[in-house]
Amino acid sequence: MTDKRPAFQWYPKDYLTDENVVMMTLEEEGAYRRLIDYCWLHQTLPNDVERLAPLCKVDGTRMAVLWQAIRPCFREQNGNPKRLIHPRLEKERQKQDEHRKQKSEAGKAGAKARWEKEHDGTANVLPLAKNGFPSAFPSASSKTTTPPIPPFEHEFSTFWERYPLKVGRKAALKAYQTRRRAGATAEEILAGLSRYLAYKEARQERHHNPATFLGPNEWFREPWTVQENDLARGREKRRQDEEPVLDPKFRGEWTPISQERISAKGR
Repeated sequence: MTDKRPAFQWYPKDYLTDENVVMMTLEEEGAYRRLIDYCWLHQTLPNDVERLAPLCKVDGTRMAVLWQAIRPCFREQNGNPKRLIHPRLEKERQKQDEHRKQKSEAGKAGAKARWEKEHDGTANVLPLAKNGFPSAFPSASSKTTTPPIPPFEHEFSTFWERYPLKVGRKAALKAYQTRRRAGATAEEILAGLSRYLAYKEARQERHHNPATFLGPNEWFREPWTVQENDLARGREKRRQDEEPVLDPKFRGEWTPISQERISAKGR
């Protein structure tokens, strides 16, 4: 089963001072790090060297040698000796679950407090008509309340401030609310936004509508890893945009005017 949580807290000091890690060779440590990531994504690992070998990009014979140093870092899953778990990752999952529960409870308590403050204990109370019976139509002098703030509005404002393309705010807010109700956290969305912005900056690409970023495809969960070819593509695009071309206004003179401006004039 795949864990939807894309990341976990990493503690370099704990990792580098762990006795098992200190005793590993560089090859063993590299295989160990890959297995940690796979274990986080899938919650468990197969307790089978032959099945672990492809995950570490080695054959079964070599994996059997590496496994001698790595095996002490994992333990069998309770009730299922065919699967392995990583004790530290289990603690990190528990911490994330507790944090999410606290945020949820705090949100419910805040919503309840706002509702009680807005209604001031007068909910479902109808004004009396002249005959002494409750009127179905409130009088002009009856108390009015401020429209409630849409759910997650404050969180969304932080997202909206950081998103470069300011279009379709209403649709983007609706998509944000849908993702949050589906279980995505504000931290996950903002972390995904940071990766997305870095990716687009490296490739010098335009940004999509914010509602698309927050849509059903949940782009904020994508890794948006910047590769060397992405950086090369971005450098080439910047070079083309900044390359001087002949300005048609001045014969025989060169001026740094972008291709985009020339195309715009042609239109």
